[in-house]
Amino acid sequence: MAGLCGRDADLDEKITLATQANSAYGAPHCRDTSAAQRNRKHVRIYVGNLPYATGSQELSELFSQYGHVAQANVIMDRENGRSKGFGFVDMPNSDEASTAIEELNSSRLSGRTLRVSQAHPRERD
Repeated sequence: MAGLCGRDADLDEKITLATQANSAYGAPHCRDTSAAQRNRKHVRIYVGNLPYATGSQELSELFSQYGHVAQANVIMDRENGRSKGFGFVDMPNSDEASTAIEELNSSRLSGRTLRVSQAHPRERD
């Protein structure tokens, strides 16, 4: 999932980019000004204890087994460019997101036990 800014109109209707939520998690985003896009909510999923070799594309493929994935992002260290071992997945369908969370939490990926839960906004210090 390189960039979502160039997506087609059909996909546009299915994907919500929550710009503020993406910014809070450091995820890349593009501007989408349609009212329908701004009013729909995604379920943002936290995925922890990821193998360091896992990229955003692999994370998207893992979750797409359970439904439509709007965006998947593995968080990278700014200084060394390596994975921090966690990421976020946005799924527009709450039933599919719940199933993915239930099925993938405590599952194993490349020898590591994943921690999967609904994401919550970071608390400010």
